[in-house]
Amino acid sequence: MNRRLSLIGVVLAVVAWIATLTLPLYSTESSDGSSGTATLIEVNGWGAAVPGLLLVIFALVVWLAPLMMVRWIGLALFLALAALGMASIGMFFLPAALLLILGVSMDRGESAAPA
Repeated sequence: MNRRLSLIGVVLAVVAWIATLTLPLYSTESSDGSSGTATLIEVNGWGAAVPGLLLVIFALVVWLAPLMMVRWIGLALFLALAALGMASIGMFFLPAALLLILGVSMDRGESAAPA
C-alpha cells in the first residue's frame, strides 16, 4: 500500500511536470491593447523544463529505491527543489509531495517484491 502511495505521487509529479510545460502560465499584453497567454517553454525556453524533470527523477528515486535512507534523501531533495520553485512551478508539485511523504513515512522498509 505504501509503495502505491509513492507510485501515485510519481504519477502526480509527471502530470504536474506536463502541466507546467503545456498550460498557459503567463499572460501577455501588447502596446496595442491585445492580450494573450504563453506557456513556460514559450517564455523561458526548454531550459525551464529541467527543474520539473529533476522533481520527477527525485520522485522516481523515492518510489524505486531499495534502501529507506535513499528514499528519505530523494524525498528531501524533492521537497527542497519544490520549495525553491514555489514561486513558479512548486505549487503544482504539492499533491505529489504529500503522497511521497505519506508513502515514505508509512513504509516499514519492506522490499518491493514479496518474499
